[in-house]
Amino acid sequence: MQLSEELNISSKRAMLIFYNSTVGNQLHDPKYGYQLMSDTYIVNDIKAEFANIQSLS
Repeated sequence: MQLSEELNISSKRAMLIFYNSTVGNQLHDPKYGYQLMSDTYIVNDIKAEFANIQSLS
């Protein structure tokens, strides 16, 4: 929901971005440490990844 609110998009779109992101995939792997990070930290990483993808377009 935080990603949805910060990007001003639907929750469905936010979930698609999350599940298709590198961060979303790394969240399930303990070696990246995302389990220890706050929601805000994770959302900021997803937003940075999303911004990088859009800048390449």
